Amino acid sequence: MSEAFLFSDDFWLESDTQGLSARSRLQERPLSPDQFKTYARCQKKYELQYIRRLNWPSDQRNFELGKNVHKLMEYQARNLPLSHLLKDAPASTQQVWQKLFDHPISHWPIIASEWAFSAPVYLSESHSEEKYWISGRIDRIAWEEAAQTLWVLDWKTGTAAPKKPETDWQTRIYLWAVYRAYQTLQAEYRSLAHVDAGNTQLVSLPEVILPEQIKFMYLEVSVKDSSAPIREIVVPFNQQRLATVCDAIEQQLHKIQNSTLNDTFPLPGACPDAYCPYLNICGIQDVSTASPHKA
Repeated sequence: MSEAFLFSDDFWLESDTQGLSARSRLQERPLSPDQFKTYARCQKKYELQYIRRLNWPSDQRNFELGKNVHKLMEYQARNLPLSHLLKDAPASTQQVWQKLFDHPISHWPIIASEWAFSAPVYLSESHSEEKYWISGRIDRIAWEEAAQTLWVLDWKTGTAAPKKPETDWQTRIYLWAVYRAYQTLQAEYRSLAHVDAGNTQLVSLPEVILPEQIKFMYLEVSVKDSSAPIREIVVPFNQQRLATVCDAIEQQLHKIQNSTLNDTFPLPGACPDAYCPYLNICGIQDVSTASPHKA
């Protein structure tokens, strides 16, 4: 899709030049876990960031550690040489990398690394079904042979794991996506297995996976305390949670759809993020009933 990019009042304004309807834009552009999170936390921020597409220029140095570590873990997954990357890497990158590399789960058979998915969701409307897409990228999917468990792994190197991981949209959508797309994941693994000569841990995955055989783990690495062990946050999955997640995704999609079609994105009662880049333009500071800003 052809798009124009303008610069306005310190924001990058990305504008649609094809005049697509709100419904068409919502169906054409996949939704991410971050969009689900943002909408749940502040609908006005969702509007400004994802509908109006006002993108505040960010300091890329804030993401340097995470990018470096993810790159190293990707190289490790593909059995590629790392010495040239580690030689000039910052001390913080080397420290975090070594902790992750020393963790046993980093050496379990790797089914996928930096796995990008795009899964459809069908919403029933009057006399028809409408298809929407949810997309994301999972850091790593590993197989634990002894427990016959598929692990969905997320490296937390620059940010903390969510306070409520069981209900966090990233956790729920990733678990849902791996279960929904298991046949695709399995086929991709098999198709690449014969060319992955360096991988000596090729495994035979089950033909069918049960929700109970999938688990999510955040691996949170402390940068400030080099002696602190990796914090493991594990979220199990089962048939009941799968049903709950499916319902939650459909309900949230309906809400996002209604807000988008009606162009209605109300402000929250109080700002949930004192560091929000839209703080000075969203109107929250003009709401007399708003509570003091809290981080």
